[in-house]
Amino acid sequence: MSFIVEHTVGFDTGPYKQIPSKQLDRVVLTYDEAPFASCTVFVGSSYSNCWQGGSGAAVDKPTGCVAVRVPNIDWQNRGGPQGLMPFNTKPGTSQIRRGEWDVTEAFRWQADSGMPIGGNPGFGFTLGSPFTSTKQLTAEDNTVCVSDVKNIRLIVSYTTFPNDVFVQPK
Repeated sequence: MSFIVEHTVGFDTGPYKQIPSKQLDRVVLTYDEAPFASCTVFVGSSYSNCWQGGSGAAVDKPTGCVAVRVPNIDWQNRGGPQGLMPFNTKPGTSQIRRGEWDVTEAFRWQADSGMPIGGNPGFGFTLGSPFTSTKQLTAEDNTVCVSDVKNIRLIVSYTTFPNDVFVQPK
């Protein structure tokens, strides 16, 4: 059997938008990722480890089992899709290391008026499989990559500039 699990999140960008005279430097989406505690919930009693290779032996997943994408539908106001969340290819995201993704471009499009004309800003972030379809999964061996993801955070780094100072003429 093969399956894909996704989790889509949104963040309140209002406080950031209220800051006057700012320059967005970098935005990193972070989370804690570990093998899911009990794969028997998903794949049956013969799977004891949620991070295992094709032979069934436990393996380390240095880059984890999660990819971060930008959903292209307004799931918060219109509801989610039937099936996997559709996503934008631009703006992109890039993995820094397990549990850390640079989402600066996506955040700029969504919260900082950085979207080009005709672009789709996206709506939050989807954490899911690196695969975009179960058709990419063969289910021909004992590979399992199911993660427990907790403590999802968005770290926004920016520079502020002083407001113009009015000097009273003499």
